[in-house]
Amino acid sequence: MIRTAAFLLALTAAPAAFAQNHIGNHQFNNAVIQAGSNTNVHSLHGPLTATSQAGGNTVGANVAGNVSFNNAQFFWGDARATTNVHVGVLQGTGVALATAFSNNAELTAASACCISVNNHQAAAIDPTAVTNVSIGYAASPVSAGATAFSNNLTVAGSGWANMSVNSRQLNAAATNAFTNVNIGTIGGALGVQASAIGNSVTLTNIPRD
Repeated sequence: MIRTAAFLLALTAAPAAFAQNHIGNHQFNNAVIQAGSNTNVHSLHGPLTATSQAGGNTVGANVAGNVSFNNAQFFWGDARATTNVHVGVLQGTGVALATAFSNNAELTAASACCISVNNHQAAAIDPTAVTNVSIGYAASPVSAGATAFSNNLTVAGSGWANMSVNSRQLNAAATNAFTNVNIGTIGGALGVQASAIGNSVTLTNIPRD
């Protein structure tokens, strides 16, 4: 009985075999890039969404086992996004967004004992995002925003994984975000946002029931 119990304990404590996942994602730009969206409507009886994005790097991974995750976005050229919206009467919801460039990475690793993440975003020349909204009458909520330079990372572990996470954002340029809103009458909520630089990291490594 003692030898059987010891044998079962040894089997339980033996290390499990983990899959090895290696993920690399890289975006590089060395030129001027621009994105523009111009909307002019006399009367609209439904929702309106107007967006412009000059550069976007997005990667998502859902893996089982150990993972080495490398994500990078480098901009050495100008990036400019402009969204212009002019509506006389808007009966539905209105959304207007401009993003110069963004880096978005999301990783979910189940059954992992080791998670290693390197996330890097860098800019060297003047990212600019501009959103201009003009509405005579809006019956529903309106939101307008401009984001020049954003780096967003989300990592979720299994609850007992060893995590090594390095997220960096480097900026050596003039960075501008402007949101201008002019509304005569609005019957719903109004949200206005402008973000020049943002670096966001969310980590979860809590055992699940």
